[in-house]
Amino acid sequence: MEVGQTIVYIFVYLLPAATLFILSVIALLSNPSNRDNQVVAAIPFMYSTLFFFEFIRHLLPIDKSPIMVTFIFGNLGLLMLGISLHLYLQISRVYLHRKIWLYPFSLYFIPAVLIFINLFSGGNITNSDVFTQQGAWIVPEYNAKYYGTMAGSIFLILISVCIMNLGIKLENDSSRVKLLKFIRNGSIVTLLLMLILGLVNFGSILPPHSYILIGLIFSMYLVIAIYKFNLIPSLAERYLTIFDLNPNALVIINERFELIELNDAATKQIHRFGLKGTNLKEMLGQLTIGAQFADFIETLKKTPVHHQDTFSFKVNGEKIHLRMDGALMKIDANTLFAIIFRDMTKEIESSRLVNRLAYRDSLTGLANRTYFIQELENAMVLQKPVGVLLIDLNRFKQVNDRYGHLSGDEVLKAFAELLSKSFPSPHFAARLGGDEFVVLLFGITRQPQLDENIQFIRQKGKNFKVHLGEHEIPVEYSVGGAYYQYGDTLDELLMRADEQMYKEKYKDRPHERNSFN
Repeated sequence: MEVGQTIVYIFVYLLPAATLFILSVIALLSNPSNRDNQVVAAIPFMYSTLFFFEFIRHLLPIDKSPIMVTFIFGNLGLLMLGISLHLYLQISRVYLHRKIWLYPFSLYFIPAVLIFINLFSGGNITNSDVFTQQGAWIVPEYNAKYYGTMAGSIFLILISVCIMNLGIKLENDSSRVKLLKFIRNGSIVTLLLMLILGLVNFGSILPPHSYILIGLIFSMYLVIAIYKFNLIPSLAERYLTIFDLNPNALVIINERFELIELNDAATKQIHRFGLKGTNLKEMLGQLTIGAQFADFIETLKKTPVHHQDTFSFKVNGEKIHLRMDGALMKIDANTLFAIIFRDMTKEIESSRLVNRLAYRDSLTGLANRTYFIQELENAMVLQKPVGVLLIDLNRFKQVNDRYGHLSGDEVLKAFAELLSKSFPSPHFAARLGGDEFVVLLFGITRQPQLDENIQFIRQKGKNFKVHLGEHEIPVEYSVGGAYYQYGDTLDELLMRADEQMYKEKYKDRPHERNSFN
């Protein structure tokens, strides 16, 4: 085989295989335990495998092609049948609205039967097994088996488009409707390409099985959907403020105790105790409290609103007491557990320290984060009717970059003054840090009361500008709110406020979502 011919194979097959593999890894690593991530990552991975084996097939003698296609290429294509349907049903959320027998395992039944027949019948029932050399390519014969497979593939894409249309009809979230329409349009593009690349015999002009190039194009659609439409956002992206706001160690695990997300405080605690692994039960087992933690989760399943327990153990001879607060969450049909760890060993010392610390933010004069959390916790313990407004300045980094940090500080102080005048006692505003502010409202018992306050501060901020010398700096911000309902934990209350603020912040500019995160 000539060197030039091998180089052509590398460019046509090996480079796309590597590209698709990288796309698969990117899709998986953002949340390896999430079903959406797994299914999305499987598509480029399978196409990467097809490209790789086409590369290998062209390096081997032509008489090896029937074996390669029968036992590898063809069976991978059959497996793609189940994975593709799984992808469309998972992304469209149709499986949440329509009962599907033994979902998702039933999707793989027919592919499994066909693969079994291919492997043990002694023949290939789905792919052409006759090949000829045409220029640089080893090309399959375009016979009944070949066209039968192409017809099946085209029918599958049509079904996929129908699934996406059903998902669009059932979806209430406008941002997800845009996502589903984008994926549907990508499917229509792949359908048109399949009609051309799959049914037309290009001979030696294009490489054989050139319809697998569709996989590269559709995988690019998936990657664009991930970053432009937030196809598979991590929980940290969804609840970014609550992760940053919570001063305690916060982790989210699935029913198998696998770590899904954790904040910086949790990472520090894990390093502090020298824990290794990604399974929280096994990690806590290193501290001899793994079984106790498993019992904690079982209790939490029975009392999902909230459960609390204290765990005691020794690290390097030092007695440690950890208090765990947990709540069960249902997100995208997945059962997850949010666990907050608080080291109670230094609780007395911390309380004394808090009493000595000033409760004011040194820059703005507002209450600080510590005071806000303490007052909110006290109000919730006493079951006072309170509401929370989370406020985040928009594009504040651009102010710092353009006018300097001193000017940015003046903007923060001016905005703090606006909040103080807008919400007099008994309400109060606090600065959480950076460009994040919060308002604690008292006497809020109903959603309309909360909505009035949200609308009030939005109106206050219309045309709000800060004058710095000859510069006039417009200040914009996003607001989200929630009010305390019986049984709420602090994190649940703040999470609802954060979700509303997050939606407002990015509703008109979804393309900026990842860059701001």
